Amino acid sequence: MTTPSISSAARSSGLTSRIRSRHPADLMVAVLLVVTFLIGPLKLLGASWFSYAIADGLAFLVIFAVFTERAAKRKPLFVASPLTLPLLLLAAFCVLQLGNPEAPFIRSVMGLRSWLLYLAFYFVGFYTLRSVKQLERVYALLLTLGFLTAAYGIYQWQVGPQSFASWSDDYGRYARIMWSAQTFRAFSTFVLPNTFGSNMGLLMLLALSVAAGSSVRTQWRLAAAAGFACMGAGIAASGSRGPVVQLFLGAALGLVFMPGLWHRVRTGLTVVGIGGAALLIIVLLVGPVIGNRFLSILDPGEFFWKWFVPLTIGLRIAQGHPFGMGMGYTAGVPQFIGSESFLPSMSIAVMVLPLLS
Repeated sequence: MTTPSISSAARSSGLTSRIRSRHPADLMVAVLLVVTFLIGPLKLLGASWFSYAIADGLAFLVIFAVFTERAAKRKPLFVASPLTLPLLLLAAFCVLQLGNPEAPFIRSVMGLRSWLLYLAFYFVGFYTLRSVKQLERVYALLLTLGFLTAAYGIYQWQVGPQSFASWSDDYGRYARIMWSAQTFRAFSTFVLPNTFGSNMGLLMLLALSVAAGSSVRTQWRLAAAAGFACMGAGIAASGSRGPVVQLFLGAALGLVFMPGLWHRVRTGLTVVGIGGAALLIIVLLVGPVIGNRFLSILDPGEFFWKWFVPLTIGLRIAQGHPFGMGMGYTAGVPQFIGSESFLPSMSIAVMVLPLLS
């Protein structure tokens, strides 16, 4: 006679658990991720400002929904955390930069929009990530998007720029630039090959953390390893060397701070295994054509000057303008297609920060 009541209680408990593992903003965050990963072609087809409005509008809706919920429940909008005060001070500094006479006002407004959206996503993560299940869903979506965009980038590299040169003037201009460099660098669904490569590098670190996780189920670890290999081939197709260096540094730091010798050895062997799989896919799908570009990383002279010269230029500019050059100086108003496609990686990286603080 007590079985129905026990079963009902169990179902009620399971439903409550599922509700607690979700947040009303979860769906909007998922839609924002999908849009920002796939919106690059709209920019290259001439709908640059429309694509900005879509991504920024979704990001604003996510932030508005989260803070409105906080206000409705009479909770403080900004709770104490190790990064709350530094982020608020940085946001205040960004607002003050609107008055910087070194920069056009419109460029400062565009730059301010980016910085405030990025910084606000820290609090989005702090207030909405309530369970491991939520984080698993975010990881699954990110790795799926990474796999798909990497696969498309590899296909794009194989068919060459002539396959899309007639799509629009901007696509045609990009094709001419790539042919003039004698090497085609795929950009997938982003607007620049280095943006494509940078996002793949970040997602490869996420895939590595899943593949090396001892508590993760075997099928998910294998899926993450396959995604890692495919995204590695995507970096090769993009011809971006920076993500390769960042990936090696991230993996090395992860091993250094990982507790337990056996855990480090097992993770190191996992890195070697999936790294070898990535190299095999690169050889089969991309080939040695673009290999000389990546071999330049091993040239100390070229590698040093590639990074040191921009650093010295930046320091020189900072010395000449102690109060800065205004918001959006490095990535503000786009010339013809826009270059701010880091919203997927930047927003999610900032959103996951609360789990690390």
